[in-house]
Amino acid sequence: MKLSITLNGEERQFEVAANITLLSLLRNEAGCFSVKHGCESGECGACAVILDGRIVNSCILLAAQADEREVLTVEGLPWVMRNLRAASFQGKEPAEENPVARPSGDPVEVISASRSSFQNPDAFSREDLPSGYETLHPIQQAFVDTHAIQCGYCTPGMILSILTLFAEKGLIELPSAKRRMRTASIRKKLKSKARPPSEQEIRDSLAGNLCRCTGYVKPVQAVRQAAEKLLL
Repeated sequence: MKLSITLNGEERQFEVAANITLLSLLRNEAGCFSVKHGCESGECGACAVILDGRIVNSCILLAAQADEREVLTVEGLPWVMRNLRAASFQGKEPAEENPVARPSGDPVEVISASRSSFQNPDAFSREDLPSGYETLHPIQQAFVDTHAIQCGYCTPGMILSILTLFAEKGLIELPSAKRRMRTASIRKKLKSKARPPSEQEIRDSLAGNLCRCTGYVKPVQAVRQAAEKLLL
């Protein structure tokens, strides 16, 4: 069956079997390796993605359920920053129209090229990377600064969970097609009502992301730090 999905700001076409999960499509067809293969039962949150502004576990969704919808993974955070002109971008503009670059060719070639680049970091020079990757999203940077990343397997899901929490609190705005037509005055009003989440709200947001390494102390610290920076 043919699917049309807006993935990380780019409209993509896929042809998959009816029983393929969204997790399998994102990893095997789209090359989004931040989406991790975990429990396959929707319990661990390693495969979490943002679907139309809401956090979901992609292992228990069929790819067909994402047809004509918007999916955001960690690979799309440079696109989020570009569209929202985030202050953390430090005035740098991506040189390309689409900041998230991906290899051309059929899905097999895409997967092969992506995996080889992860196995060999020297495969691509810094000049070959899209400029959007030169600056991390404030949430990502906070995880680095507070040493909230251990093995890193659960980290992408955590970051996306917090992204949706911050959107609910007015700290950020996810660039969904349903929201892009908002005027500047409405956005300013929403920003004025922004408030940092409480520690309990942070822990509730991360409750769906199981972690064996951090004990959740450092991730909570990272979220609080990111919230403070976004409120400046």
